[in-house]
Amino acid sequence: MKKLLLFPLLIIVNRAFSQADTSIIKFINPSVLAAPHGYSQTAQIDPGNCKMIIISGQVAFDNKGALVGKDDFEKQPEQVFLNLKNTVESAGGTMDNVVKLGIYVIDMSPDAERSEGYSRLNGDSITSYSPGLLRIIHKNHILNKHLIR
Repeated sequence: MKKLLLFPLLIIVNRAFSQADTSIIKFINPSVLAAPHGYSQTAQIDPGNCKMIIISGQVAFDNKGALVGKDDFEKQPEQVFLNLKNTVESAGGTMDNVVKLGIYVIDMSPDAERSEGYSRLNGDSITSYSPGLLRIIHKNHILNKHLIR
């Protein structure tokens, strides 16, 4: 008799603590970014009490996929920042919610590091790193960024 009561109790407990949507990870390509080929622009993880957004590395493409600021270390960071900001906002957050920013750049000279475009993206209130690279995806890209919100 005890075993018969245990089974319905387990079903009730299981239903009470399970989420309606069993998939807490969603891969989303926000309309504010150019459509990617072969990957997703964001992964949204929602365990129920908060949402974490992982944004793929962003380069200086506008929302139609055109390169912005060829060989321009001021314009490319501005476009990358705009891509990140628009993506965070499309997921319901603000840039104040960003906790980590990774910057991959091909020009590690002191002038590039002190540029206004770089400084604007590399705020004091987040964790950040900037390894130097020989080349990013396309020969005309000079930096790549990703972030975790």
